[in-house]
Amino acid sequence: IAMVPAEGVATDLSHLDKKSKVKGYALDKDDKPLDKLAECLTGCHLVLVPAGLPRKPGMARADLLGVNAGIAKNIVEACAKFCPDAILGLIVNPVNSVVPAMCELYKKAGLDPRKICGVTSLDIVRANKFVHDATGAPVEGIDVPVVGGHAGATILPLFSQVPAAKSFTKEQIVAMDKHVQDAGTDVVNAKGGKGSATLSMAYAGAKFGNAVLCGLAGIETTECAYVIRGSDEELPYMASKVTFGRNGVKEAHGFGPMNAYEQGRLAECFVQLKDEIAAGVGYAQTQELAIEKRSGVVVAIPAKPSPLPVTRLAASTKKTGNFKVCVCGGAGGIGQPLCLLMAQNPHVSELCVFDLTIAMVPAEGVATDLSHLDKKSKVKGYALDKDDK
Repeated sequence: IAMVPAEGVATDLSHLDKKSKVKGYALDKDDKPLDKLAECLTGCHLVLVPAGLPRKPGMARADLLGVNAGIAKNIVEACAKFCPDAILGLIVNPVNSVVPAMCELYKKAGLDPRKICGVTSLDIVRANKFVHDATGAPVEGIDVPVVGGHAGATILPLFSQVPAAKSFTKEQIVAMDKHVQDAGTDVVNAKGGKGSATLSMAYAGAKFGNAVLCGLAGIETTECAYVIRGSDEELPYMASKVTFGRNGVKEAHGFGPMNAYEQGRLAECFVQLKDEIAAGVGYAQTQELAIEKRSGVVVAIPAKPSPLPVTRLAASTKKTGNFKVCVCGGAGGIGQPLCLLMAQNPHVSELCVFDLTIAMVPAEGVATDLSHLDKKSKVKGYALDKDDK
């Protein structure tokens, strides 16, 4: 029932001049992944799950959790059987509840809950870009840690740890904090209710995936993610910087120093996050994965977080251009992914997204979505009525 058949997407991507072989798989809506996805999932090292329904007006969080946790469970259950050692990157709302639910189910099945991560990279991407926009500092040298959770007030960017943001006033920090929290709503509004932050989320999901794959390949890489925590930490699930290694999550790091404002916000974050974690754990208590339980001891999770890793970011020394690019038809089926790719090009300093007002998604919405990428390009949308010249 997907808008485009998975096989068609796979055939399209199989023509890229890259080494990856691409194959599509599809289920009917009443099929169980556990029964149908053996070939698809067997041997997987990484499974990314951008699934679930969006929250509709008037829908309670508990209702959304009931629907989306069920969708996630079906996929997680199949992964537990066919690729139990794979890293699972969940992009399923509400992440703050769904991830704990799936981790608790993994624990009950004798599997390692650290294999399941909530993808929060978009919060970091947005915070980085917003600091760049406000200061003009090279975006390659900005890395804002975003800790806590992945919804509303649980999203806590730690601007005090970022040299480029040292000049921010308290008022600017408060406004920037709110801007990061509300960025998803800004995109929905700019798209006129015809879509959400799909392009920037795809970029962020790929960024998370790259961090995991680098780690699996022996290149330890740090990326923020929402994961299970140790017994001595404030909450059992939180987002922070995580180092990925050959087995997936190697270390979940502490938050590091915070100013008074951030400490107050952290307390606020914990209140909401505690309830949302409890909702996910409560869901898991009523469910089981339909697989044979694994025997053996799961590797113990360190009780305390690791110290923050030492990171040295610097602007690229490679020579790049500063060019203005316009994509005409930028809100269409080819235009949107083309805009996504051009917005990441290091030679593009300004990107114009142009389309007609009758496009399925407003050009301004596509531009707002892409303006959140942590790249140097400034993105702006333009639209004409069909009779305009």
